[in-house]
Amino acid sequence: MKEQSRFLHQMKSQKVFEAEESKTLEIDAPVEVVYEVITDFERYPEWARSLRKVVVHDGLRSGAEACADSVAPSGESYHPAEVEFFGGAMGFHARYRLRYKFDPPTKLEWDLVDGEVKGLFLKFSISSLNGSYVFEPTQDGRALATYTLRVAFPVALGPLRKKAEEIVMETGLKDLKYRAEWLASTRRNGSG
Repeated sequence: MKEQSRFLHQMKSQKVFEAEESKTLEIDAPVEVVYEVITDFERYPEWARSLRKVVVHDGLRSGAEACADSVAPSGESYHPAEVEFFGGAMGFHARYRLRYKFDPPTKLEWDLVDGEVKGLFLKFSISSLNGSYVFEPTQDGRALATYTLRVAFPVALGPLRKKAEEIVMETGLKDLKYRAEWLASTRRNGSG
């Protein structure tokens, strides 16, 4: 137990490594459908493989009452300000809360409110996590989705960093692509 405590202390004193990655992917669905999927936060665990739970927080309403397609008392649709995610991979568990800025249907941005990652022998706070989705319509009605992510974490993650980036980018684009294309297809075929 003393060894674990020393290791955790070393983690707290580690310098922070910052990384940014951006990827673009074409999705066979209209921009509006892709935006609908990416802002329907409570359904993320249905399609984002690394997430197991999502809690939507909002200044007016919270929990299950607030969702991406909620309607404000004025009759206008609105989106929640903050969303908390619980997930993990490779023996690590993560919890992070993000504050969102919406520009439907072409842009979604977020900044970290707080977050942490836990493993068997380590626990650390996420220093920074922000990013965006930008959706551009193509001439044939598809969406060109660009996912940009900037993150800061302890250097000690070294060898695990690349695998973690792959998981995040796969969830961020490939899982989104699959879900949006499925939704667009079911609507085209009259079953959604």
